[in-house]
Amino acid sequence: MYGEYKKATELFLNEKNEYENISYEYFMPNLLNTGFKITNPDIYLLSESTIKSIAELNADSKNLKNMDVFLRMIVKQEAVKSSFMEGTRTTFSEMLMPEDNIKDTEKIKDREEVSNYIKATFEMSNLLEKIPISERFMCNLHETLLDSVRGYDKNPGCIRKKQNWIGGNTIKSALFVPPHWKELPELLTDLYNFWHNSDLKLPVLVKMALFHYQFETIHPFEDGNGRIGRLLILAQLLDSKQLIKPWFNVSYIFERNKDNYTNALKVANNTGDIESWILFFIDSLNSAAQNTYKIYHEFNELQKECSKQIIALGAKAQNAQLLLEELYNEPILTISEISQKLNITMPTAKNLALDLIKLNMVEPCVIKMKSEKLKRKHTAICFNKYISLFE
Repeated sequence: MYGEYKKATELFLNEKNEYENISYEYFMPNLLNTGFKITNPDIYLLSESTIKSIAELNADSKNLKNMDVFLRMIVKQEAVKSSFMEGTRTTFSEMLMPEDNIKDTEKIKDREEVSNYIKATFEMSNLLEKIPISERFMCNLHETLLDSVRGYDKNPGCIRKKQNWIGGNTIKSALFVPPHWKELPELLTDLYNFWHNSDLKLPVLVKMALFHYQFETIHPFEDGNGRIGRLLILAQLLDSKQLIKPWFNVSYIFERNKDNYTNALKVANNTGDIESWILFFIDSLNSAAQNTYKIYHEFNELQKECSKQIIALGAKAQNAQLLLEELYNEPILTISEISQKLNITMPTAKNLALDLIKLNMVEPCVIKMKSEKLKRKHTAICFNKYISLFE
């Protein structure tokens, strides 16, 4: 066991909504900054392979046209998948649609949570230039993540000062009980010191694996721990100079292997087999790097293919290329939006959209616009070939 169980007794609301003194056990993980010895040589080999995969992604991306567009789409994909792991059901396509097309109240809330994750990701990149990975750093991200969404009443930006648990309606039926909140100052100080301790001769990805395990075990916030934990993976890749931009869809891999992800954490707690967790974590990063690399190349090829197709439009090619650039930013555009963005007449915009449809580059669709009281339906085009790269 990579830690020990301790006992505590506190007042909790029971199923009758009455306060009751309840005795329970919580898990107290070992401190990290005391040192860690790797016994499995496969960890070193996998770590080196993964670092190489990430380096290849960085190297090739420097030649990518529309780098900022690609970054925004990958961040959006990561936000959707990370939020999906916590129960939201917003799809990538839905995040691209105007808000008025989403009627279900819960779906709207889901969308808002994903939007906050996207904001937190870009905020994270800026924060790293000002402050180190620390309590202040992650509390800033947590405040953004829970701003005006589900969990807004769970003390956004504050380390918890009450007991939480995972699974079950009450602490009695919990699947896992993290450390008591009074243990958090020591545990978190140890966690930050571990990350910044350059004297520890550990591969950076091993440090990240241990940090993520420890963070999720500690569960330092009342809500949002899973999403913050995955945001911190990106932060550490940037902080350690492994990534040049936060384009990394690790949640896509974790979400596809969610049972293995939770089981690997559980096994580490129950048996002390932390090295199996490290292998799973690093292998997931390797898969994420390779998958992001694949999407990057598909995006690059799509841009080349579309630009070649547009040449066939002759005199219309210049406007068509301008429209294509707009579609990379907003893959779903109405005819009126095309008219405004390209400063062309509505008939010209409609004909231009039809030209791209005939080339099988885009598909026709219908959407609603929020600004209009009548909620009229508008003819639009959807760049589905592009959208599908990130779904």
